[in-house]
Amino acid sequence: MPEVSKSNITEVSDLSPAYIFYDETLPDSVELNRKNLIISTNWIVNVDKRLTLEQVIPKIQILQNKRRNTEMHKNENAKDYYSCNDTSIKNLGFLEFTHVDYI
Repeated sequence: MPEVSKSNITEVSDLSPAYIFYDETLPDSVELNRKNLIISTNWIVNVDKRLTLEQVIPKIQILQNKRRNTEMHKNENAKDYYSCNDTSIKNLGFLEFTHVDYI
């Protein structure tokens, strides 16, 4: 899990997890498990730290497009977060990226 020295967010409620992980059985493979995502909840994206930005960003764009292009059950207050290890509290922290546009 990626580490940060201090995250400003240490708790998120009403959430759904998404996992972007490295598939060790395939060369240069990245997998996105988004089956647990509920569109009206806050999304917590867990990224395997072995992955590069080049591998991760296309998967993040898929998630963002899904959230932005949905009409049913849309929740304008739902946010997107990366999970991280907050070393200042030695616990889970979160970094919001709801309004970040990756191009």
